[in-house]
Amino acid sequence: MERSRLIVLKAMPQAVVSRAGRRLAWLGAVGTLWGGTLSSGLAQGVIGDPGGLAATTALSPVQDVPVRLALQSANDASAQDSALLNRLISETEYWLAQHQFKHAQDTAIRALDIAPQNAQALLLLGSAQKGLGDLAGAENTLARMESVGASLDMRAALRDVIAANPVDPERLAQARALAAAGKMLQAAMAYKALFGNAPPPQDLALEYYTVLGSTILGYQEAVTRLREWLKRNPADLDAQLLYYRILTYRETSRLLGLDGVKKLALADVSPRIRRQAYDAWRQTLLWLAVRGSSIPLYYEWLTQHPKDAEIADRLEKAREEQKRIDADTARIDAFSQLNAGHVDEAEKGFQQALAYNAKDAAALGGVGLVAERQHDWQRAEQNFKLAMEADPATAGQWSAALAGVRQGMAGNSPLPAHRSRGRSPPAGMMTPGATLHVWRRYPVSRQWRCYSAPSLKRSWATGPKRKRRIVVSSHVCPVIPVLSPCW
Repeated sequence: MERSRLIVLKAMPQAVVSRAGRRLAWLGAVGTLWGGTLSSGLAQGVIGDPGGLAATTALSPVQDVPVRLALQSANDASAQDSALLNRLISETEYWLAQHQFKHAQDTAIRALDIAPQNAQALLLLGSAQKGLGDLAGAENTLARMESVGASLDMRAALRDVIAANPVDPERLAQARALAAAGKMLQAAMAYKALFGNAPPPQDLALEYYTVLGSTILGYQEAVTRLREWLKRNPADLDAQLLYYRILTYRETSRLLGLDGVKKLALADVSPRIRRQAYDAWRQTLLWLAVRGSSIPLYYEWLTQHPKDAEIADRLEKAREEQKRIDADTARIDAFSQLNAGHVDEAEKGFQQALAYNAKDAAALGGVGLVAERQHDWQRAEQNFKLAMEADPATAGQWSAALAGVRQGMAGNSPLPAHRSRGRSPPAGMMTPGATLHVWRRYPVSRQWRCYSAPSLKRSWATGPKRKRRIVVSSHVCPVIPVLSPCW
């Protein structure tokens, strides 16, 4: 005996259940194609009594196949209805904002045909009825909200709409004129006076928050009010778009707002919402700082709008700016490497900076310093000269470095004799004479060099461990390689 399976169909909206019932009836008629027949009693029960879908029915494994197909089809239909419902609610809110109350009422009724107990659709219907002057209809809608168990917030919102005093059309026109002229602060104050410092009516709320969010003082209040609005009405696409767009007004929240408007632009929403989201997306890109972090955001837009010349131009400028930043960073790091004694790494950094700008005076001077460390005197002199020519404003510092290199080339040190430290020269290299020279041993190259000090006859230089005598010689001594200390 085959084991039966227990299939439980969840209760669904009336319209969806009816469609599912018709599909099950059709499947029952052709069920033999699947190797079994669907109970005609189930099919008839679904058509005659949609609530029968909530009952349990025992089916064989073979008969389970068409039922699962029917359930999948019903779920797909439910998802389509949900998307359509959201679009209709968004359209209703748009017509309310435009004070097209008849269009708003008709659209809200269409939404309620799909979801008769939807509290947001009922609230919009009551607001449209109030706008048309049908107070009795609005009261009936409020009673309907209470009967279906709508939340207290939603019922309170409709009560506020019904109890609100009519808005003075002339003062409303004045506030709108101020906003159209770009005088957002004055417009926000005019709206507040129009509402008597009370919450704005349902049909003017988004319009008011648009103006309020454009002011310095009202930005945070608008963001907070819209966040609360979206908690009550999460499917309100107009409110979502406005919320994300206001976030793009501030640099600290701009990227968060940009992500929001991009999602709306790429979502399956009405053409009106999509068009406005694309406009907000592009405007946000124009507000972004032209720098390296903006490059992928420009790329993302240009993949969909390759002919947008303005964004393409900003992309090229951002690339160039990033190259400049990379060159500056490489030069700064190169000086740090040079100070740490990493000559080769320093040279690479200076050359990277020069690859971007061959007239970079600081990088040219840096190469000169590297060459000086390597005792490549001619290369050092050449780069110091180039640095002086590239930027006359900083020529002074490179002029002093150039003078030091030239003295080094001549065997004369720019340092005073009493600051020199070192060992005595090798034996046999000391010739008494009239000119006093100080010998200094370079630890890197293991070389000796003598420095002239004509004003001295004989003196002592203090070393790390002992006093070392200054040697008298009759000539400027050449550089003498030494493989080991002489004492």
